[in-house]
Amino acid sequence: MESIPTEIWANVCSFLAINDDEDEKENCICIDVDSQSSNGSSDGSDEGSDDDDESDDEHQEECEDYRAYLDVTESFSKKRPDNLTPNTDVCNFRLVCKRFSWIGAAFTHKNLSFRLQDKDVATLKEISQSTSLARHVRGLRWYGTDLATSPKFDEQVYYDDFPSEEDHPYSVYSDLYDQQLRLGQDNKDFDFFKGLFSRLGRLQHIDLLLGGRLRGWQQGKGLEADHLQRFTSAHNFQKLDTILKAAASAGLTLESFGAGVFYWKFFDREPQYLERLFSPLHHLRRLELVAATENGDHDAEMRALFETGILKSLLEPLTELRSLVVQLPQMHDEETIVAPARLSDIMIPDRKLPHLERLSLHGFECTAEELLSLLRLHKDTLRALCLGRARITTSYWETVVAVIRDELDLERACICENLFQAKPVDGRDAPAGALWLHRLTIDEDYIHADEQHGRWSRIIGTDNYCCRRDDFNAYPISDNSIERLS
Repeated sequence: MESIPTEIWANVCSFLAINDDEDEKENCICIDVDSQSSNGSSDGSDEGSDDDDESDDEHQEECEDYRAYLDVTESFSKKRPDNLTPNTDVCNFRLVCKRFSWIGAAFTHKNLSFRLQDKDVATLKEISQSTSLARHVRGLRWYGTDLATSPKFDEQVYYDDFPSEEDHPYSVYSDLYDQQLRLGQDNKDFDFFKGLFSRLGRLQHIDLLLGGRLRGWQQGKGLEADHLQRFTSAHNFQKLDTILKAAASAGLTLESFGAGVFYWKFFDREPQYLERLFSPLHHLRRLELVAATENGDHDAEMRALFETGILKSLLEPLTELRSLVVQLPQMHDEETIVAPARLSDIMIPDRKLPHLERLSLHGFECTAEELLSLLRLHKDTLRALCLGRARITTSYWETVVAVIRDELDLERACICENLFQAKPVDGRDAPAGALWLHRLTIDEDYIHADEQHGRWSRIIGTDNYCCRRDDFNAYPISDNSIERLS
């Protein structure tokens, strides 16, 4: 220890502060310190338990590694600099010696993000074929574009439509597009993922994000933050099929899974086929599904599909969920105000998920009584709630929000996008509740209260596509907000 140069220890730093707390989402440790989009770590997630078939010797070996790590970090905790880059710090820590490299791999290789391109495929294969590295991998996040509905731009259109992309030249975009197209042909992607999953025996978390990542747009933390309003049209669901089929074929049992934005017709297949795809998800603790539609789709067709109960039947076996996000598509004809699904098409009435802590639902219709019954059923465990594009057919949102505020023990709650309620039978203007909710807003440019659409009143409307913490388009429901209105 004494012989190690001080300048090396000066860079060990943020590594000393890394923790594996289940709810910690801020630490992001990358393998490639020069890129956040290729083979880096995604946002933090819970590590979970070891596989039952791991030997006692290996477990003991890991404990000794961790104790060695603690001995090192405690010895130099007082030398931690104030402003260091975690990516560089951890990589520098691993460069100190072979032993430190082995210890640090548990942090640098825990969560990996990638695109379907040659260099990332080669790196993932190398990691999965190394027993000392593969055993540390817990999560994968795939950033991709569904090429079937995202035709390749020519150079002029690319720069016309994306003038801010000077840091991402057309040549880079074109090459990446061609690689993804080639690797997706003839089931090459399925064969790759099946082999990869079979070698990553401790893999627990998978996220599939489809959209503008191909052009290097900013990566957020979690699906709700990733899918901004630019994703208003659908993408195909071929990649979602690929990842689920590969997981099922490899016999994976996942704890966490997220997918979006994918085309809503993913659910328009034989129930038996979809049940096989969802078989690796039966023990999930977190599920996030963000679906989209395309111009020209028929609202009635979408509503009829979800009324069959296909989504509800796929979610029914998932009794261990702690976090559930279901965002259904925006309907194109708002004059009719037809929600994509009823609440009872998504969740079984009167059926409690005993561990549910976080619930985010967008694109549903129900009575106020049905929604309140669901929330009260889970009030003992529910701590985070997000509602958007929701329509109630009885009562007013003021009543619902009052119950959310007064009866639920929430740490975080918000209302996103449009809320609709039935217009009073006697034709009067929208109730005072509309103004009451309207007064929670911050920026008038993003809100339009009391807009009339046939027999419905739009209570709150925003251009925001998602619920993001500390965003001016996310509307908090808290005691402090209510007190400011009194």
